[in-house]
Amino acid sequence: MAEEVSILKKATIRMRQPGRVLEIVSALRRGGGDRLQVISDFDMTLSRFAYNGKRCPSSYNILDNSKIISEECRKELKALLHHYYPIEIDPHRTIEEKLPHMVKWWTKAHDCLCQQKIQKFQIAEVVRESNAMLREGYKTFFNTLDQNNIPLLIFSAGIGDILEEIIRQMKVFHPNIHIVSNYMDFDKDGFLQGFKGQLIHTYNKNSSVFENSGYFQQLKGRTNIILLGDTMGDLTMADGVPGVENILKIGFLNDKVEEQRESYMDAYDIVLEKDETLDVVNGLLKHILHQRAGWRSTAPERAGVGPVPAGLDGEGASLRGRPAVSLLFLVCAEESPGHPEAAGSSPLPPPFPVCVLQGLWEPCQVGGSKSHSK
Repeated sequence: MAEEVSILKKATIRMRQPGRVLEIVSALRRGGGDRLQVISDFDMTLSRFAYNGKRCPSSYNILDNSKIISEECRKELKALLHHYYPIEIDPHRTIEEKLPHMVKWWTKAHDCLCQQKIQKFQIAEVVRESNAMLREGYKTFFNTLDQNNIPLLIFSAGIGDILEEIIRQMKVFHPNIHIVSNYMDFDKDGFLQGFKGQLIHTYNKNSSVFENSGYFQQLKGRTNIILLGDTMGDLTMADGVPGVENILKIGFLNDKVEEQRESYMDAYDIVLEKDETLDVVNGLLKHILHQRAGWRSTAPERAGVGPVPAGLDGEGASLRGRPAVSLLFLVCAEESPGHPEAAGSSPLPPPFPVCVLQGLWEPCQVGGSKSHSK
């Protein structure tokens, strides 16, 4: 098993109990994609913490740094950050001690923003002009979950409208994504007048603020979880999941590494220190979904076509009507040199699928594209 999960040898990884991690990963693999769901924080978890030594903006920072915020408001938000952020990450304070400070921080920030006459149509422009960045490997992460019909819950104390727009502009907003966050409330004229629902901050990300309690009920049978976070508050994001059998907690330790290492290793199964990629998560997903390095096989998902290469729609395939049970496609995986993430924006090379039909090898033509909207 240790040799099979080679990604766990990455230098950025810390594990308190590597044997236990391998046991959990093995259980997730046995359950496969049908029993899996992913629950993740957004800011500094799916988005980058830093790039070329410079801090990347959170969903709040994107708004704070934009031209639609007055200089006075910007100074106030910066002062709040300098005062409350050290409290948020202070390893010597308990979560109970931090709670009232987080409520004050978020409430004051929201009040400041609501005085800025922000209009709904400005959100897309603000994101477009920002330095928002998702972690390296984000396309593989989002697309793998979508292609394998694995639900992704993004549980964020950030601004839902902002992070949703980031994902949409990165072209990875798929139907398998559900977001719980602080969403803006606009009046009939399109101006920000407040925030919807209960305030979500770093340390109350649990079922108590989960507005759509029916979400987890819809996922009965998805009792295996991969949880991704970057704070101690993220550890409770899966509290509302009924009948959890196996949960793998992966924590991104972005800041104050030496000070926080021990507490993170006690809390998370896998700790990633100053790792700005999703390599470990993607490697584990590949292992859990039985995807071989260099090649991918997928289970039949589309009626009448049989197994279809990941990322292809199957529309117009020459195999339509043949028995799905007898078909197997093997296609170059996303790690191939021609993949867009490996070679800029160049397109994938022509796929070379092969089907096995009653023991005979035959070339197959597979085409089509897949587009999603929320």
